[in-house]
Amino acid sequence: MKSMTSDNKITQHFRFHIVGSCGSGKSSLAEAIAKKLDIPHIQLDAFHHTDNWGVNSDEKFFELLLKNDLDGSWVADGNYSKSWDTLWKDREVTVIWIDLPFSTTFSQLLQRTFRRISNNEKLWGTSLTESISKTFCSKDSIILWLITTYHKNKKKFSDLINSSKYECVNFVHLRSRSEISHFLQNLGL
Repeated sequence: MKSMTSDNKITQHFRFHIVGSCGSGKSSLAEAIAKKLDIPHIQLDAFHHTDNWGVNSDEKFFELLLKNDLDGSWVADGNYSKSWDTLWKDREVTVIWIDLPFSTTFSQLLQRTFRRISNNEKLWGTSLTESISKTFCSKDSIILWLITTYHKNKKKFSDLINSSKYECVNFVHLRSRSEISHFLQNLGL
């Protein structure tokens, strides 16, 4: 979206929201877009989770989200449907649905999880880390989450693309790693 600044310069705003199943590559694509376009990366997971894997209230989630300049340029990642009206309403936004095959997503999730565990990576700029027990021995397992939400997400995002609720939103449906690479290569041209 182009807009005029107070000194009559035309500015270009890039706003992206990346959705898809866990392990599909939402954060990786968001990081790549943020770097390529030099825009802020908003990680919705950072607003949802608290220390020790607790969950913020909706009030706190939105308080943290609204600290960002949502009228400027940004790229967000995360599947929190409660954020859609705040991020999308009355804004030109490109929503990118990463819809990879289950086997690809599962493989990526395993690789990412093992990397995070072995490197003791801190998640979303917090003190949170993944662990073998949380990954494989917990009802909150990220692997179990993928298995139980993968097909629900496909339906949710397919319905969303076919909905007329968000008229300002441009939907992009990426179904393979090559489509993701092609999208990123052509971004901002």
